[in-house]
Amino acid sequence: MTRTALKVWKPCSELWPIDLTRYNCSPELTNMEREALTNLVTQLGWKKRTEISNELTKALIRLLQPLHDIQERLGVYQKYCTTPIQVILRAMHERSTPYWAWSEEEWTNILQSAFTFLEHSYDLKMYRLARQQLMILAYVLGPQTDFFWPFLRQMSPSSLASKIFGTNPLLETVERIYDVIRL
Repeated sequence: MTRTALKVWKPCSELWPIDLTRYNCSPELTNMEREALTNLVTQLGWKKRTEISNELTKALIRLLQPLHDIQERLGVYQKYCTTPIQVILRAMHERSTPYWAWSEEEWTNILQSAFTFLEHSYDLKMYRLARQQLMILAYVLGPQTDFFWPFLRQMSPSSLASKIFGTNPLLETVERIYDVIRL
């Protein structure tokens, strides 16, 4: 993740819900996707400014497009393969399954190990940004359960909700809740 990514990161009131039905959510990787993931993981090497070749992008388009669409809606600079996307690509390679097929337990394990790695590899500001982006990817693409709640202890739930739903819709919802509580 680059400093440029920090500058263009913005809240998005239209992030959720994303229409996941427009994507091929097959729970199996094709042979071409497996091979491309192997090549890509070898190429990435946790470099912060890695571009994915056109050949590998074409082979992985079914898996990359939803990730790119989410990051585009968030205003994340996408010329390079961002750290959160690298985490997801590496996890798909290790598990030989696409993120569509991951269980709550798999998502939890992926996030825990990624957060531990990132905490020791990045300065605090970059770590928090990568962590927040990973949480958003997990929220949108993962099982629609509360598996990510334990991770919210180390970040601001309202900040995360603001990024996903937008500040105004979040404030309006909180105000409606307060109105109900006051009754």
